[in-house]
Amino acid sequence: MRSIARIIWLSLTVFVIGASAVAAQETEAEAAGLIHAIAPDGSSVNLTHDPIPNVGWPAMTMDLGLSERASLDGIDVGSVVIFTLERGPDGIYRIGTITPAPDGTEVEAAPAGDGMDHDNMDHGSMDHGSMDHGSMDHDGHAHHNMTLDAEGMVMNANADTPPDDCAEISGDHEFTIRVGRKHAGPERGSIFGYDQNEFEVEPCARVTVTLINEDQVRHMWMLHGLPRYLYPQGMFHLEVAGGATKSGTFIVPSNAKTYLIHCDIPQHMEKGLKGQLLVAGGDGDLPSIAGVSGPVVADRHREDQPRWHGWIYAAVGLVGLAGGVFAFKRIG
Repeated sequence: MRSIARIIWLSLTVFVIGASAVAAQETEAEAAGLIHAIAPDGSSVNLTHDPIPNVGWPAMTMDLGLSERASLDGIDVGSVVIFTLERGPDGIYRIGTITPAPDGTEVEAAPAGDGMDHDNMDHGSMDHGSMDHGSMDHDGHAHHNMTLDAEGMVMNANADTPPDDCAEISGDHEFTIRVGRKHAGPERGSIFGYDQNEFEVEPCARVTVTLINEDQVRHMWMLHGLPRYLYPQGMFHLEVAGGATKSGTFIVPSNAKTYLIHCDIPQHMEKGLKGQLLVAGGDGDLPSIAGVSGPVVADRHREDQPRWHGWIYAAVGLVGLAGGVFAFKRIG
């Protein structure tokens, strides 16, 4: 018994140590970044960083909040820094520590001459709360731009640069979308829902989406299939914490196409969060859009089956039970 107890104790110890190591790896990572702007109150910075594999982030330009122990001593706009990421209880990543990088450190995603005249910019008077970081041109590189705070995230916003096949922006559309359990459709398995699942715009339109999350869990409004030279991975992405609101803007190309909209949190799309955006009438409906289209393969539920199916299942079960009892008695 003592040997078994020791084995169990050792197994639990190894499990706890391994789980702690995994948790540490998930909640902290180190990277180099180039500072573009510092909030007047010193609570956040806007920077470009190279890919951070530990947390699954590609190279991007983004706002990041600072922890209470993060010091900006010796750091200014244009500085190359080494920073660590921490994920708080709210699930939001923040900079845990930040220091000037050693001489010669480079950030490949933001090479020197990033298109910003830092010498002439008056950073002290910049209103970082209203800055449109999605429109900042960092040397024309199509890497992710992202704003991130406790209320959520906006990725790949673009309010000014039309796709290559658009001579100009044709017009503006603004959609306010509510998401939550109360908007779930009547379809079987539907738990969540958007209050609008289909949207139509003309070619080369500028689209502003405001997502209002009426649940207490995070939801997303992601659109796929945009040109990758302008929108990394071809996507525009809003992610909103429970009870919060986020807005973002993107510009569609000129071709007739149907774009997928969904929530990328596991099982949220399968449970109802799926929609479509039609440009120039689209090129056909996507399947399983609530109120628009049916599934590719219909689910079969018990109430859809003839009653005699149930009798067959019951008979098979009884035969199996009888066979098991007979075999048990023979063995006994």
